[in-house]
Amino acid sequence: MRLDPRCRPTSSRGTCACALAALLLAAPWGCAELDDEEEIDSTALALSAGTPADRAELALRWAPIHYQDVDQTGSHALGGRADYIARVNFDGNFVGNDNWDHAGSSTSSLAAYVYFSVVETETHWFIVYMFFHPRDWSDSWLDSEHENDSEGVMLTVARDGSPYGDLKSAVTVAHRDFFSYLPASTDWEEGGEDLDGTLSMENWSGRPHPVTAQEAKGHGLKARPYYDINGDGVSYYPSSSLAENAWGPNDRGVR
Repeated sequence: MRLDPRCRPTSSRGTCACALAALLLAAPWGCAELDDEEEIDSTALALSAGTPADRAELALRWAPIHYQDVDQTGSHALGGRADYIARVNFDGNFVGNDNWDHAGSSTSSLAAYVYFSVVETETHWFIVYMFFHPRDWSDSWLDSEHENDSEGVMLTVARDGSPYGDLKSAVTVAHRDFFSYLPASTDWEEGGEDLDGTLSMENWSGRPHPVTAQEAKGHGLKARPYYDINGDGVSYYPSSSLAENAWGPNDRGVR
């Protein structure tokens, strides 16, 4: 996932929405490619959401490893491409009512991008990751469809004095419902909100990352394995410099 260096804070406390992405050195801002081990600085002091660089580093540190189920059934699936994540202007414009048609165009890029926001309080960071699909689709006339589908996850990270804090919880959205997960290491417990499961972690670049997954077609999002790849699927891995295109509907290593 590629971090957009043009990001600017929208408040004095530093909320921000930017693209984390993936596409070789041809990423539009021309930053040099980083090795996996170099992507996260060995920051000596705790970070702050008050600066774009720190927000980007926090977002990269906790970025999910993301599993996307893919269905190739029917003409609306585009051979599986309708389930790839993309940036909102994947077709070269910010017009919203042409994305359904442009998703199938050979001139449109479905390179992998993820949008993020970091909000800071005195005690916690709240990091949101949003995954965009040009189509919410179906292969049955009984189900509804629409263009422009976005669902995501919010992580709560305690500011404990370490550079990246301590991950405490995750809340995902699947259509009209929210689902709450706790990592095995947390000292939080179920309270006013029902707990829906354990947040899985997977090592990437030497650090544990939360693991999320989206269903095909409707793209509801949960912690893995509460959703998972069922047959074909694409596995996305965080990057600050690459926005790769999946080579096909069963690509298990897309940056």
